[in-house]
Amino acid sequence: TPEAADTIIRSLATAMAAEIRVQIEFLPESERLRRLTEWLAQEGFMARWRLTSEGAHLVEYQCPYFSISQRHPELCQIDEILIRETLNTELSRQACMLSGDSACQFLLIERAT
Repeated sequence: TPEAADTIIRSLATAMAAEIRVQIEFLPESERLRRLTEWLAQEGFMARWRLTSEGAHLVEYQCPYFSISQRHPELCQIDEILIRETLNTELSRQACMLSGDSACQFLLIERAT
C-alpha cells in the first residue's frame, strides 16, 4: 500500500541518516556537508554543495533512482529525509529533476537550537 511504502522509505532514510550522523555530528558545518556529499557520491549521486547569500545549497546532478522515481516519485523522499536528518536541518527543495530541472537542489535551513 502507499502507506506501507511511505513507512519503509522513511525508515530506510532515517536509519541511513543515523549511521552517518554519528560520524559527523560534532564536525563544523562545512565538514559535515563535505562528508555527506562524499557519502552521497558513494551511493551513486553526483552531488556538490555551495554557499550563497541565501545559505548552503546541496545540488544533486545525478540520482541513482531517477528512472524508477519517474513511476514512483515517493522515492524522492529518501534523499530529502537523509539530508534533513543527517545534518539536523530543515530543507527547502529549490529544484527537482522529476519536474524537468537539470538537478535537484536543496536550500539547507539550520534548525533553531
